[in-house]
Amino acid sequence: MRFFIFVFSFCCAIQLQAQIQNPPLKKPARVAVGTPQSLVTVEYRSSTVNTEDDQAFRIVDPQSQSRATVMFSKSSIEPGLWRGVFNIQFAKGETDPEKLEFYDPQGKKLFQKFVVNEKGQKQIKLFSSEADLKAYDAQPVTFERQSMEEQAALQKQALADQQSKLSKEQKQSQVQKAKKYADHAMKLYRAGRFAAAAKNYATATEFDPENLEYLYQYAICLYKMKEYNRSLALLSLSEGAEVNPAERNYYIAMNQMMLKNYDKALEGFDDVKEENHPELSPMAAFYAGHIEYQRQNFPPARRNFESVIDLSKNPRLDREAEKMLEEIDRQESFIASTREKYHYSLYIGPQYDSNVLNIAASSASTGVAALRANYGGSFGIFIYRKPTLDFSAEISLNDYYSTKTDFKTDATLQTADALEASVSLPVRWEKFLFTPAYKNIYLSPTGGARTLAIVSTVLGIEHTAMLTTSWLLKSKVEGGSDQSKLTVTSTDDSQTGTRTTLNLSFIKLFDTKGENTLITDVGYTKNQTEGINYRSTKPSLALTYTFSGLWKNLALVRVDYYQQAYSEATTPRTDSAWSLLISQNKKLAPNWDFTMGAQYTASSSNVETYKYNKYMVTTLFTYSRSIQKDEEKTK
Repeated sequence: MRFFIFVFSFCCAIQLQAQIQNPPLKKPARVAVGTPQSLVTVEYRSSTVNTEDDQAFRIVDPQSQSRATVMFSKSSIEPGLWRGVFNIQFAKGETDPEKLEFYDPQGKKLFQKFVVNEKGQKQIKLFSSEADLKAYDAQPVTFERQSMEEQAALQKQALADQQSKLSKEQKQSQVQKAKKYADHAMKLYRAGRFAAAAKNYATATEFDPENLEYLYQYAICLYKMKEYNRSLALLSLSEGAEVNPAERNYYIAMNQMMLKNYDKALEGFDDVKEENHPELSPMAAFYAGHIEYQRQNFPPARRNFESVIDLSKNPRLDREAEKMLEEIDRQESFIASTREKYHYSLYIGPQYDSNVLNIAASSASTGVAALRANYGGSFGIFIYRKPTLDFSAEISLNDYYSTKTDFKTDATLQTADALEASVSLPVRWEKFLFTPAYKNIYLSPTGGARTLAIVSTVLGIEHTAMLTTSWLLKSKVEGGSDQSKLTVTSTDDSQTGTRTTLNLSFIKLFDTKGENTLITDVGYTKNQTEGINYRSTKPSLALTYTFSGLWKNLALVRVDYYQQAYSEATTPRTDSAWSLLISQNKKLAPNWDFTMGAQYTASSSNVETYKYNKYMVTTLFTYSRSIQKDEEKTK
């Protein structure tokens, strides 16, 4: 029977797995349930801020006076641009993004412009000054460029007519003068003096209007000067110049992108990608990916960024593409989570434990080394889901099976193998999480068949608050009632009673992804049992550092310390223990995770049974799956 449970049981993931798979939230703002259309793209533009770092901005809802802090990522395309995609919900009902107020990291209120694009997607443009806002509003329009093209064409024709009237010697002199101006312009261009270079290329074009390369270089200088319409007008007249077609199409597409003519820009970038140019094709794919991402067209955006990684030989460009793929993963995961109806997980993992503890005897040392298997799974369903309130139900099973290192069974080890079954009804409201739960623990106190040992009812209340842009405080209070079913010879050994736990987690965020963090946990637990031998108080302290480890997957190092005092026991005792845990996660596939860890624990006590050293090596394979509403309808 136990082998059957070993293979097919369902149970919740162990605490280590939860820590690996659920790092602290990246964004302090309340992320609400939504669709791609309910997401808001917020962009901040500044002509004065000069930093490559991500920026923290504060959002204020004037109606409720609620506040939140969000992080904007620096754009790798456009200088002076930071961007974020959010779904922010401050209170019950819908929050109107047009009425929100935004403040920069120094607390200065920003100028803003609300836009809804052709797909109904909401965008908020932020500016540090009114001048920047007016400059953005004064975007040149297409007919102005058409006028520029006509004027440039007329001017080119007039110069050509003048050139045709010159003698051969005069033409040769004009060509030589043009070359001098063009050579000087190239030196200026390489020095980054684009305005001066443009002026010299314009003069070179006047002396030699038939040389389309000068006209082309003039157009590139205008692009560098952000005169995108004029640049496009001259690029349209430079067709036939002895330049790489991929390069010319690339700058046409870049001008179109800067003018926010995204459809035309995408067409141009597609042409450049087809040229298979070693440098420009990956860049074209990168910018095309950004346009699709900004439009929240995540599948084509993903294909473009994956193409960058396949084609590019530029490590920096590869890193930027990888960052964007990670961001797409987060956005798609968020959107998918809003459609999730059911979810389940299965896991199994072999372990080595140098000294198994008997939890039925308050974690007393058995002195027996063991090979153990931890296995199980969980199943959950969302019953009710709204932006500020969701209600779900979960069931789980968790089991251990242990043998000696020679694979032989042992009665002492069987007393330490606990089977836990639980049902919980999590309710998330605003920044609070309420989790009532009912748990049964089955043990084998004498090494035989397992029987019901402890029945527990628990209520946990958790709250998360943003202290600063890089500090989170997570507070948790848990109260429980335990009913012991174990047979005892004295009422002093009864484990029936109540249990209260308070835990504060101070989380320092070192990056915007929430991967690189330092967590300080301060806890206190009080067990008030009927039997005096199990009454205890337990203060605890833990430090956890999470980071991107091997394979760019999450890893952690954790140090724990606690002191548990049984001052009312027949034989009063105090246990002090510290432990070191190192763990690494590996994403094997979209639904598969692998976790491996090593842990060392040292315990001291005035009672010999609770004085021990031990180490563990653990592994865990987890399969997780969510079933979404649209999947359910197709079945």
